[in-house]
Amino acid sequence: MLVPMGGLLLIRSPLTPEQKKKARFITTVQDGQLGWIAVLWSIAALYEAVEFMSTTGKWVSWAGWLIFAEVVLMGAGMSIASGGAVTSTGEVRDDQRYLGWSIIVTLISGGIFYAAHMRAKLC
Repeated sequence: MLVPMGGLLLIRSPLTPEQKKKARFITTVQDGQLGWIAVLWSIAALYEAVEFMSTTGKWVSWAGWLIFAEVVLMGAGMSIASGGAVTSTGEVRDDQRYLGWSIIVTLISGGIFYAAHMRAKLC
């Protein structure tokens, strides 16, 4: 995720005015690309829970809620990312709804991943 963003900041090659207009930091995440990070964190949280349960042989009481929450978050992340991709023009958007929602979904998914990881380690 950081490579494309950092690459835009570090690029020193001569760009045409049209390329400079498109090569902005916001264009790397404005179309909901962070939704894919939410999907990955959701999968990682489920993996943590399953690994804990298979290692210890215990079924944890919060596994059902985790599965439900992560399936919802994965669906939301994929919908945001694909919706942004379908409506993308390559220009800076006037509205940042895909960016805003992808940040919210990613933060929730990251928080649930952290909670599942810590609960699995503490049980």
